[in-house]
Amino acid sequence: MKVYIHLALAYLKKQRGRTIALVLGVALAVMLVFGTNVIFESQSRNQLANIYKMYGTYQGIFTNLNKDMVNKIKNDKDVDKSAVAANLGNLITDNGISMILNSTDKDYIEMNGYALTKGHLPNKQGEIVLESQALKKMGFKEKLGETINFKIKKEYKDENGLNQIYMENKSFKLVGILDKPKQYYEGYYSLRGFTYFKEGENNVLPDNLITYEEIVKLKSKANLSGQLNQIRERYNIGRQDYEVNSQLIAALNDFSAQNTNAFTYQFNILIVITAILLIYNMFNISLVDMIKQIGMLRAIGSSKKQVRFIIGFQSLFILIHWISSWSSDGSCIFLLWN
Repeated sequence: MKVYIHLALAYLKKQRGRTIALVLGVALAVMLVFGTNVIFESQSRNQLANIYKMYGTYQGIFTNLNKDMVNKIKNDKDVDKSAVAANLGNLITDNGISMILNSTDKDYIEMNGYALTKGHLPNKQGEIVLESQALKKMGFKEKLGETINFKIKKEYKDENGLNQIYMENKSFKLVGILDKPKQYYEGYYSLRGFTYFKEGENNVLPDNLITYEEIVKLKSKANLSGQLNQIRERYNIGRQDYEVNSQLIAALNDFSAQNTNAFTYQFNILIVITAILLIYNMFNISLVDMIKQIGMLRAIGSSKKQVRFIIGFQSLFILIHWISSWSSDGSCIFLLWN
């Protein structure tokens, strides 16, 4: 048996160039398929992550809530995850810029897709975090510790159902800066600020003017608008007080369409066909010479079993080297694109 192992190795050594070409050819063909899929998958994953950074991960929002409604929605059978923030009115700057003011809640900020790029979240009265885009529009540098003056405006209805406006001047210390991807600010957007809030303390608004809003992620992605409306009806929430995250849904629909279009499918088929032809061509070239060698072995008295052993050993040898080559190259591609 050792004789035939030596014969197999001697043949591979003699045909070293062809053997290396065969191993590399098969590895290249598999890399072509695997690498293309890794690249597409990585690009898709990055696009999806960017969508969530721009529009958040929540699917719907309920506004003008009291504490009782907040708890009911949080524990609703259709809700997978929720986050709550107090609605503290609007911040108005001296140059007329308006932004929504919410209480600080880490989950609420993250589910809205914001990233804290500088500083920390407010942990006491008078502190605030703002978007870098808001500071830019206000003409401020991104300098932490700076005091910024605002007017706080809150529209509400009094006990007689009449529209009223609460207005008060308020100074805040900038302790953190939030950001979103640049593309987010190329479309329609609302600016937000987040400040410290605790019930019973001297907050920026009187307690009787404070309402809550809750963003939710549902357990099912089917018919989001219908599910949100059912939740609204269960807890007698006003028709104007709930909304689907339409920007997120539209972006996800576009993303899904791009990743399932005919061009992508045809391109993947073309890659697979190219790989198959490459492998077939390499084996076909090798097979022509191998047939001649088999004829010579049979002529000098080798049995079919011995010939099969030689061919099997050569194939196993090539396979082991191919797996080693494929593993290292495949790992490089994966690390490069992730």
